[in-house]
Amino acid sequence: MERKIIGKIVNTFQLKGKVKVSLSTDNFEDRYKVGRKVYIKDDNGKEKEYEITSLTLLNPKVVAISFKGYNDINEVEQFINKDIYEDVEIEEGRYFYDDLLKMNVVTSNGKDVGKVKNIIKMKNIEYLIVDNLYIPFQIDIFIKKVDINELKIILTELGDEVVK
Repeated sequence: MERKIIGKIVNTFQLKGKVKVSLSTDNFEDRYKVGRKVYIKDDNGKEKEYEITSLTLLNPKVVAISFKGYNDINEVEQFINKDIYEDVEIEEGRYFYDDLLKMNVVTSNGKDVGKVKNIIKMKNIEYLIVDNLYIPFQIDIFIKKVDINELKIILTELGDEVVK
C-alpha cells in the first residue's frame, strides 16, 4: 500500500462543517465513502486521521464531505488548501496525479520538453504545467503514453504541436 493524494480541500461548504474537495482521483464514491479514513497534514507536516461522515457530489470534479467531530464552518477552515491522502493499492498500469509531478515530458520523437511542475484543472480538462507550457492531459489525443517505470510522459504528434 502507498499513501496517495486523492484530493485537495479548496473551501468550506455551507455552515455545518463540510469542505469542498477538488478531486484528483477517479472512483470518488469509494475513495470518499462514508466511514472511510483519510489523512490530512497539519501546518507542521504531521498527518492526522479523519473519518468521512458525509459525501455530496457537487460536479464531476468537486465533492463536499464532512469529518466526524467537525460540525461547524469555523472548525474546518483550517483545512482549506490542504491535500487529502489515503492508503491505496495501485493496480498495474494505473497512476495518481502526484505520480506525474516531476516526470519528464518528451515529444513523440524523444526530444526533452521539461519536467511536470504542476497539474491544474480547468473547466473540462486537466493540464500538465511544464515550464511555461500548458499541455492538455488527454490520453491518446495529446499524450501517447505515461511510463511510470521510466518516469516519462510521451506526447503524440498533436501533443508535439502544443510544445512548438
